[in-house]
Amino acid sequence: MEKEKERDKKGQARKMTLFRKKLWREVIQPTAIAKYGENHWWESDDLIIVARHQIFEKILLVDFDLFLQGIGKLLGRPVWTHEFGLNIEGLRKEAKEAITILDATGNPPKLSEKKEQDKIGQVMNSLSNFCLKNNKSLIAIETPGKEK
Repeated sequence: MEKEKERDKKGQARKMTLFRKKLWREVIQPTAIAKYGENHWWESDDLIIVARHQIFEKILLVDFDLFLQGIGKLLGRPVWTHEFGLNIEGLRKEAKEAITILDATGNPPKLSEKKEQDKIGQVMNSLSNFCLKNNKSLIAIETPGKEK
């Protein structure tokens, strides 16, 4: 009896997954794509082009790993996944500034080492604050680096 219930649950979960995939493929994705007309940026091999559009799109139209790589290139710094959940508007603001520089110079911004380290510190502090506020643990690994 228990095995049958378990099998039924797995079968229902599989059906929901198939339904969601079909819904995504037939409704959600085409609706999101339609607004871009001839601009098929999600098909581009240029990760910066992908990132400059995807950051402002609520529906993920590309592989997240490619988007993550592209947004790092666009912003000129490492970007961590938690930033999308904790500070998407901050990332969008940074992206607007980076796009302005990119359009003016033809190159994405390149942060100085100090500015990059400062930004990394801000990002890690926001994660630490989130964990403290939500009673979550944060595992930090300190690596040997330059002395202050």
